[in-house]
Amino acid sequence: MAETVDLNALIRLIPPARTLKNDLEASLHMELYTGIGDIAVKSYNNLHASVSRFIDDPYVKSLVLEVPEEASDKEKVLLARLASSQLVACLESQTGLVGHGEGSGGNSYYTAPVFNGSISDISNETLERIMGFVKKPTTEEKETEQEESAEA
Repeated sequence: MAETVDLNALIRLIPPARTLKNDLEASLHMELYTGIGDIAVKSYNNLHASVSRFIDDPYVKSLVLEVPEEASDKEKVLLARLASSQLVACLESQTGLVGHGEGSGGNSYYTAPVFNGSISDISNETLERIMGFVKKPTTEEKETEQEESAEA
């Protein structure tokens, strides 16, 4: 006889699992993991316990978080991130709601390069390369632009 799974309960666990995964991913990306290692592990363990009540599967059992005592906050967050990602995938496959609510399929982060200096710290060669990205308008383009503004 096939095992009955509480589909509604599993569906309700997807948002917190996905949020945990995304929050841990963001904290790693932005290097804001100091001091949150223990709470990341605790949050994951509680979520895993909730999922384990509804899914009796060897793979879910294998996702128990075993954190070495000497693990740093970063290592704890990395472990919780990896495990939560797998837990999300497991929940999605059990419910058939694969990737729903993720938008384009995941998070993307853009960070601009940080320059902590002054313009005088940049070599002439670097400045010339940077300025090479700026296109100087041709005489023809200048004339066209002037004509367009005169017509307006």
